[in-house]
Amino acid sequence: MMDRYGFEKGDLLKWTDYVKNESYVGLYLRPVDYPATGGNDIVVLVGDEQVVWDGWQCDKLEKGEWTCK
Repeated sequence: MMDRYGFEKGDLLKWTDYVKNESYVGLYLRPVDYPATGGNDIVVLVGDEQVVWDGWQCDKLEKGEWTCK
C-alpha cells in the first residue's frame, strides 16, 4: 500500500539536507502513526536505526540510481 507520497514499504529513499548539503539513503518502513507530525511524517531505516524524515523532502531511488563503493 502506497503512502501519500507514493512510497511503499521497502522503497529505497534519498533525503537531502539542503542546509548542510548532505544526502542520506534509507529504507522506507511506514508513515508516522500520530496526527501532529510537524512535517516529519515517515519512518525510515538508516543502518540499524529507525529515523523520522520529512516525506516531501525524499526522492525514491529506482534501480540503477545508486552505486556501491
